[in-house]
Amino acid sequence: MLINKKKTHWTLTRKGEQIISDYFAEVDGHPIGLMVFQTSGHLSSLEAYSLSGAEEPFDLPPISCILGPA
Repeated sequence: MLINKKKTHWTLTRKGEQIISDYFAEVDGHPIGLMVFQTSGHLSSLEAYSLSGAEEPFDLPPISCILGPA
């Protein structure tokens, strides 16, 4: 696995995995980031992370709360 520093968090990626989208969203008023990855043309993972550094768990946002590209 490769470790990539992205913004304010660390991302573990598998060999050949590529980021295909990186968006901002809000969950219960807290800013989060969402990244979608693909490997060999197939969706391989979704990463959701706190932009404020909060360590409490949070739900995934509804589509209407996704604010736009990072």
